Amino acid sequence: MNDTSEKTNGFEDKQLYSGDQLNELLNITRVLLQTVDLKNVLNLIAKSACDMVKADASSIMLYDIEKKAYIIKAFYNLSSAYTKVVKADKEDDVSKRALKQGSPVIIEDIPGLFEERKDSFSLNWIKKEKLFSMACIPIFLGKTPYGAMNIYFRRKHSFTSNELSFISIFSGYSAIAINNANLINERESRIKQLTALNKISFGISGELEMDSLLELIYLECHEIMDTTNFYIALFDQQTKTVSFPIYFQDGTRIPVSTRKLSNGLTDYIIRNKKSLIFSKYDEVQRDKLGIKGVGKKSKSWLGVPMLSRDKVLGVIAVQNFEQESVYDENDENVLKTIANQAAVAIKNAILYEEMKVLSNTDGLTGLYNSRYFWEFLPKELDRALRYKRKLSMAIFDLDNFKTYNDTYGHQVGDFLLKKVSAIIQKLARKVDFCARYGGEEFVVLLPETDKEGALIFAERVRKAIEKTIFKYKYESIVVKMTVSGGVSTFSPDIYEPRDLVKYADSALLKAKTDGKNNIVLFE
Repeated sequence: MNDTSEKTNGFEDKQLYSGDQLNELLNITRVLLQTVDLKNVLNLIAKSACDMVKADASSIMLYDIEKKAYIIKAFYNLSSAYTKVVKADKEDDVSKRALKQGSPVIIEDIPGLFEERKDSFSLNWIKKEKLFSMACIPIFLGKTPYGAMNIYFRRKHSFTSNELSFISIFSGYSAIAINNANLINERESRIKQLTALNKISFGISGELEMDSLLELIYLECHEIMDTTNFYIALFDQQTKTVSFPIYFQDGTRIPVSTRKLSNGLTDYIIRNKKSLIFSKYDEVQRDKLGIKGVGKKSKSWLGVPMLSRDKVLGVIAVQNFEQESVYDENDENVLKTIANQAAVAIKNAILYEEMKVLSNTDGLTGLYNSRYFWEFLPKELDRALRYKRKLSMAIFDLDNFKTYNDTYGHQVGDFLLKKVSAIIQKLARKVDFCARYGGEEFVVLLPETDKEGALIFAERVRKAIEKTIFKYKYESIVVKMTVSGGVSTFSPDIYEPRDLVKYADSALLKAKTDGKNNIVLFE
């Protein structure tokens, strides 16, 4: 719906104002200039404009860069539905006319004007709002146009020169208040951004745990921009997969699965190594870029790449599914700065994780090593004690392994250890903890498992190894071997991690003395 004009008024005559009018203007202006929040400033202008001339409704229109039109940013006594359809994007629209000529534009019979122009759409809305007469007063600060103030009557009203002059003076003060609020908001926003960037720089430089690092980045971004939806995507160059280790929707963290590189917005940034911003859902532009929909459609979207030596580590993205034009160029620049800092920290965190895995892993079998087992066991036992959960453990020892080693050599011995560890890991669940405990000993922690379940698991391992024919391909050596195992189960009288191991070891010793190739439960 476009507002259109009928006539203008220059009100060149010198106006005289009563003491009450001047006091009213002074009081309103004082309050207005003390208000720093832009939204509150605009709402106060809208209501005060009505009060000054005893009008029925009003609206404040400011220029929207993204929509390339003047749109309503504040209103008084109008329906929100009406304010969403009103805009000024044509040269003959009333707001643009008022700004172009620098003086008020008056329409004394709005319905009559739209009937004459056969504009049924605008006429229907005017009738719904019961608007009859209006004046549009331009808002200027010096020569800089800010927008327009529309004042409505729901009856026929002839605006006097005194009213128009008085409200025009108020529009001048309104421009100052809007400018002040903009400057203060920009300054506060800049301070917030610099503070957040400083926090991120300081925080991530010393943070090596990946999850803590990613959450820190989210929290600081949340302070300075809309993070209705926020996520960090990491790209694996080898597998060509995209993972989402952190994903927030409305402040709630949501688990998101890893997927193959596709043709979505995130994937576009990964492939092209450049940021992307959308102020509205633009199907045509997305098609031009070769972007296909992945998930829910967002009305505002901003994403930037995290680069390390020209390689894409991933993407930081924010989006809003309900509102358009949420993000601007300033948000993009801030997010780029954050992404540059985050890329360095994430690269360090990845290296730290890799080093930690290596330090916790047995180099031959790929299972956890004995050192990490003793680090992990107390935590698991504490969890079982605290929450009264089941916990069992199995220790396996290869029967007569020294004989195989001495007969065929250490290379074959290493081959057998790797094959046996693979069998154990294959039969274990994801929640189970598998480690190489000693030379030819393996240990498996079994959370949420009672003694019957632990015995079943251990017996499966024993049978799988017993029926496997181990073929060493380089020397055509064929080996058959067996394993013995001991099982222990957590009970309330176990307070020390070593007790659980001691009991399993005791059961293993009995399995060995009973003839090997056997599983024994400690009781």
